[in-house]
Amino acid sequence: MNSLKAHLQDHGITYNQHRRLAWFFAGRSLKVACMAFVHGVAPNAFVKFGASDLHKTILPDYLDMLKRMKDEHT
Repeated sequence: MNSLKAHLQDHGITYNQHRRLAWFFAGRSLKVACMAFVHGVAPNAFVKFGASDLHKTILPDYLDMLKRMKDEHT
């Protein structure tokens, strides 16, 4: 339990905010993985906007969300 509190304090967010961030990251990553899998089977799928395009947006969106949560928490 102490390691959880330390982890949350290191990030400066609450448990619920941490859970939301984790689920956001997991959901986006799962979508990218599914798109990449389908594209591997059917190369004409997701040609205009592919998994690699979406993948590049995950970290910036995650960091923006984290910053907003830290601002709310302080």
